[in-house]
Amino acid sequence: IHKNSITASAFLEKNPLILIGDIQIIGDVKLRKEFISSHIQIKKGDVYNESLVKNAIKALNELLFLDAGENIVVVFEENNTAKIEIHVKKKAANTFDGIIGFAPKSAEDNKLEITGRVSVSLLNMLGHGESILVDWQKTEPLSQKLSAGYTYQYILNSRIGNESRIDLLKKDTTYVSTTIFTSVPYYFSYNKIISVNYENRSSTILNNTVLSNSTTLPEYADVNTNLFGIGIKFWNLDYAINPRKGYYLSSNINSGERKIERNPSADQRLYEGIKLTSRQDELKGQFTLYIP
Repeated sequence: IHKNSITASAFLEKNPLILIGDIQIIGDVKLRKEFISSHIQIKKGDVYNESLVKNAIKALNELLFLDAGENIVVVFEENNTAKIEIHVKKKAANTFDGIIGFAPKSAEDNKLEITGRVSVSLLNMLGHGESILVDWQKTEPLSQKLSAGYTYQYILNSRIGNESRIDLLKKDTTYVSTTIFTSVPYYFSYNKIISVNYENRSSTILNNTVLSNSTTLPEYADVNTNLFGIGIKFWNLDYAINPRKGYYLSSNINSGERKIERNPSADQRLYEGIKLTSRQDELKGQFTLYIP
């Protein structure tokens, strides 16, 4: 300040721009580097972001098949790059559980059929974080249930994945019901997901005598439903496997058409007063809050 004037000076010194260099995965886990980069949202050539590095450990430790400890090693190198070293340990995550036996088909039939239950869960077999689930049950004569599904994240290193599932139920010689579900999720981050979904549910009568002996149309009588929808999943948990603090939110909005096919072997009076084609709207949601 001098007389009636003010003079000021500012000095700005720019630090060098730090870019992400090599990302190294150190440990006994078979894991593709591209999957890790997509999951933690840190890729070679990106501008170094301290918050993403700090959040990476939490993202990695939510994977059921590895333990990433508590820290990621960052090495700042002379060429203005930051090398990321991720130390991981393999966790036992794959499971196989089952029991197989034999039982008579019926009281009148001495022939044997296989019964039992088999459940298989395979994680990260290809090194891309994928999961494969199969569950088969046959505990009643002539009846069985089968569920199978898979999840594959970050297709072609993008933020898009795929989740598909099929559920099949055969109820003795009465009917077969099938549910086919497929979803295309978009990962804003590992714990913020929006998806586009398609689901088909169908049931088919196997024994027409069921209809001839019925006075009302069974729920499983040759019905086909197609649904399209949108789903969301958001969560922030201190420990995803056994959380004590945080929240989990999921929701699905589906809309489509439900059709009942007339069975020519049935008494057509069963269809009187029933709308054969109808709109189907569904809203499902879950919110869980964990308070320590």
